[in-house]
Amino acid sequence: PSHDRGLEVNDDRIVVASNVWREIATVEDNTWTAVTFGNGLFVAVASDGTNRVMVSQDGINWNLYALPINDALASVTYGNGVFVAIGLTYSFVSVDGKSWVAYNYHQQITGLMCIMRMAYF
Repeated sequence: PSHDRGLEVNDDRIVVASNVWREIATVEDNTWTAVTFGNGLFVAVASDGTNRVMVSQDGINWNLYALPINDALASVTYGNGVFVAIGLTYSFVSVDGKSWVAYNYHQQITGLMCIMRMAYF
């Protein structure tokens, strides 16, 4: 299938493609680890920094958001009306990509040490 636009995050930069890939400066110098698209929004997550979530409607202009608890985020996905981000100790859930609720693995799933990647559908 053909697509009009692509987007990837890689450490401290965002790369956007329509016909040509181009680099976009991130709004905070974090290590950005993953990006997803859902409900008309791009949501990117980072493993470090003060604000570990970026949200964009167009993939070019981004706004920063903090988590309720800092954790090194490794992955983010969207499905069934919610964003889910995975960190080393917590999973985070959001309906808008801006406000997040944290769930501690050790409280929710006994014996699970870490989830690094996931898919949700």
